[in-house]
Amino acid sequence: MTQKMDIDSLTTCLVTPDGARIRLNFLNSSAGTTTLELSASCVQQLVNALPHLLATALRIQHGDNCARDPKGSIAWALQ
Repeated sequence: MTQKMDIDSLTTCLVTPDGARIRLNFLNSSAGTTTLELSASCVQQLVNALPHLLATALRIQHGDNCARDPKGSIAWALQ
């Protein structure tokens, strides 16, 4: 079952004591809090996917194919 969460902002983030997971704490649209706990490998996948998604969102929002994240995109991998 898919669960949709409307998130307004990231509040805090931390690594679990064993280093295996990352917790992202958010303020949701109902002014409540939501915690998302992800494996380190899932976070790596997100880090690699988010720059492209952000660039696409900026192009759509601004109607400009030249719109991009000013920080640029960085691909990385854990070795």
